[in-house]
Amino acid sequence: MELKEKLKRRRKVFGCWTSTGDESVVEMFLYAKFDFLGVDLEHSTIDLNKTKNIISLCEKYKVPCLPRVPGIDSSLIRRVLDAGASGIIVPTVETESDVNKLIEIMKYPPLGRRGYGISKASTFGNKFNEYTRNWNKNSILVIQIENLRGANNLKKILSKKKEIDAVMIGPYDLSGSLGMPGKFNNKTFINLTKKIIKECHANKMSVGIHEVNPSKQNINKLTKLGYNFMVLSSDIFLLLDWTRNISKILNLFKKRK
Repeated sequence: MELKEKLKRRRKVFGCWTSTGDESVVEMFLYAKFDFLGVDLEHSTIDLNKTKNIISLCEKYKVPCLPRVPGIDSSLIRRVLDAGASGIIVPTVETESDVNKLIEIMKYPPLGRRGYGISKASTFGNKFNEYTRNWNKNSILVIQIENLRGANNLKKILSKKKEIDAVMIGPYDLSGSLGMPGKFNNKTFINLTKKIIKECHANKMSVGIHEVNPSKQNINKLTKLGYNFMVLSSDIFLLLDWTRNISKILNLFKKRK
């Protein structure tokens, strides 16, 4: 089942995430057959050329690529889409107006105002008609709710649900907006995430989260809470876990001197 259809039907979806942009690591992720790859252009130094190469790897493995853009930036979004991305993930969506702007940027007329161009997305014009004809119905838009304003406006935001494929909670930013960054067990944070999940369910919308420490137990817990898609860690978090564990081992040996 294609990713867009899975999200529409609120089936279980699992994504992987790169913040380093290392192509060897990306290829290892893709070999594991995730449902999609997220490329973090918000909190990294990954540039457009590297993004294009990552998209090409995703095409090789037939895995949708969803770059997370830094914000509602018309020029960057259009260039990422022209590079062949399957869609985008957009952080800090707060209002219905934000969604209107995104639709205008990423969709072709008459729905939006994306410009027609010869680019990698249409195999440099070889599949121009096929690509442009199908883009509006095939492209994927995932919005992130990352603060109290976005959560409070979610009902209005989802009035555009026909063009939104999923809502994703950004746990670090959401907790940070409450003055408690990284405190995911805090009752205020938990209650706010429950509110977001409830609104998504009421609108039959897929809802997801980035799970920093994926395990069978944690994934089952998130599923019971109502999430149907998850980004499972990232190359940065995996390396961070490794360095922390190695540091503990090294410190034990150093103390024995």
